[in-house]
Amino acid sequence: MPQTADGVRLAGWWARFGSLIVDGIVLNIINSIVLWLLSSTISGGMERWWNDIMSAAASGNTSAVPLPTDPQYGHSFVILLTVSVVISFAYSVLLQKFFAATLGQMLFGLRVVPVDHGTGPYRLSWSTALIRNGVYALIQAASYVVGFLIVVNGLWPLFQRRRQTWHDMVARTQVVSIRP
Repeated sequence: MPQTADGVRLAGWWARFGSLIVDGIVLNIINSIVLWLLSSTISGGMERWWNDIMSAAASGNTSAVPLPTDPQYGHSFVILLTVSVVISFAYSVLLQKFFAATLGQMLFGLRVVPVDHGTGPYRLSWSTALIRNGVYALIQAASYVVGFLIVVNGLWPLFQRRRQTWHDMVARTQVVSIRP
């Protein structure tokens, strides 16, 4: 079983994947509540955009499908995307900084630790938490252009001795299992 240099068992891929699903559910709930509170700000633009898409589809003119970022819809889509990204980033950074794990990682008995320091105190520095999650956010954003990047990053631990993703390697972190 792969371990850190100080003998702590590295997290398995399925546990990491499961924790990602749990975090996704938690973030969807948080985002839904926050966006519901902002709904009066963004609903008009999003509704106009949706109606324009339906009109273009009904007329068969798919080249007339507007982008949600078009200024005629206000900044609804940008607000929606920004709020979601900020919530996701803050969630991960704060929980990993103060608890060394997100809620999903806690549920699966995982901790994010500096490379080869699995037995040390379960706390990341601010810079490490910011770098790790900043790189992950960049990978997510780049995946909108090159869709497979997020998948390759997620599968990377399967082929890497230290079971690190790209954001782990950049931030010099590892995910360990604290359950026997």
